[in-house]
Amino acid sequence: MILQYSDAAISTENKIHANPASIDNTPVSADQEDHVSMGFAASKKAYQIVKNVAKMISIEIYSACQALEFTKDKKPSPALKKVYDFVRSLVPPLKEDRRYDDEVYWVIEQLEKGLLVKLVKDQVDIILGDNLCK
Repeated sequence: MILQYSDAAISTENKIHANPASIDNTPVSADQEDHVSMGFAASKKAYQIVKNVAKMISIEIYSACQALEFTKDKKPSPALKKVYDFVRSLVPPLKEDRRYDDEVYWVIEQLEKGLLVKLVKDQVDIILGDNLCK
């Protein structure tokens, strides 16, 4: 449940960041000017949302790999199998209570490096053909 709480908290943070930066404008030069570019603030918010989405996707990947441990016949799609095998190469299944924050951070790192996306894309390219996923 802790991962669900984390995901929900990150989602709520994204809702806060999703408010437009333009709703706040600070007058400057003794109220002679009231146009202040909000581009920098908006880009910081967008950057944080993207980082948060990577965390959320990584939590889902981590959880999905654990969920596969509870299926009787592990027959995931080829793409999911590649991701599962990759994650399991470093992250063992949860068999008892333990800290898993470092494991989730590792999954986040792999996602941010593009390794998990590449694994899936390679499998989709095999299924659909090389030209469809470019």
